[in-house]
Amino acid sequence: MSKRYGNKYINDPEDCLIDLYRKRGEVYRLIGNYEQAYGDFCRMRIASRRANNKNKHAEAVIQLGNVFLHKSEFELAESYFTQALNMCQKTANLNGKAECYQQLGKTKQYRENPPEALKYYNDSLKIYTDLRDEAGKSSVLEHIADNYRLSGENEKAIKILDQLLVYYQELEDKIKVGRILQSLGQVYRERGSYLEGAEYLTKAYDITKKTGNRIAMVYLLCDLGLICYDNCQYTEAKDLFEQCYILSEKQRILYMSAVSLLNLGDACIKLGEKNIAKINLQKVLNMGTNIEGIKNEANRLLEQINSN
Repeated sequence: MSKRYGNKYINDPEDCLIDLYRKRGEVYRLIGNYEQAYGDFCRMRIASRRANNKNKHAEAVIQLGNVFLHKSEFELAESYFTQALNMCQKTANLNGKAECYQQLGKTKQYRENPPEALKYYNDSLKIYTDLRDEAGKSSVLEHIADNYRLSGENEKAIKILDQLLVYYQELEDKIKVGRILQSLGQVYRERGSYLEGAEYLTKAYDITKKTGNRIAMVYLLCDLGLICYDNCQYTEAKDLFEQCYILSEKQRILYMSAVSLLNLGDACIKLGEKNIAKINLQKVLNMGTNIEGIKNEANRLLEQINSN
């Protein structure tokens, strides 16, 4: 224990415990150990309540929501973020409110509701702008750009992402540069600019491998697989979707496990491997995902196989 930390512990042991649970919980969440993360954030919530620290209490509830968001349990995540928002409103915690709005926006976006997501993102952006919080603004703008992409408004997305790329490069923030490169790759792919998309995604993947962000790698493997699929490179796409599925399972990201199996099934159909495709698509339906778009697409592909 450092002398500085030791003095802090002596002076305010409860606050030290709160910070310890938060930091350890975040590490557990990032490596996909959600049970341990949940336990630490529950301990953080109890300790902050005991210390009568209302802002840290709200932060603990937000972190609990983040655990369920990463597990793709969107209803539970939304309930925690809503609870935290109510707490922040009562205490005039503007930073907390902005974070709650942002996380509610992400939840709506993952549940395929871009208009509702944009509403929450704009609420968050307004608060961060009023607070002159550049880091907060940039974080929300990333999600707004992604929301535009999902809505097919690619030029709006590219404009925001180009600005963010310059900003993060000036800060020399490799993790965020990698994230923006990934988003640009996604947008260019959806615009039909596959070569540019592949270049951005490959650069992002190289950075992400170096930083060791396994959650980001899950999404990048999926994006790279989709680029190969779009270029009729079905064998390469199948291999990338399989890697994506294996890593999604290790990280226990249910949503991406379902997406990767869905994409894997589609690639197998293109390769004439209908039996393997059926197995993967049936797995999707048996996973219990509550995303209607995923279930509908799995059923459509199964009908396509059975009709041929």
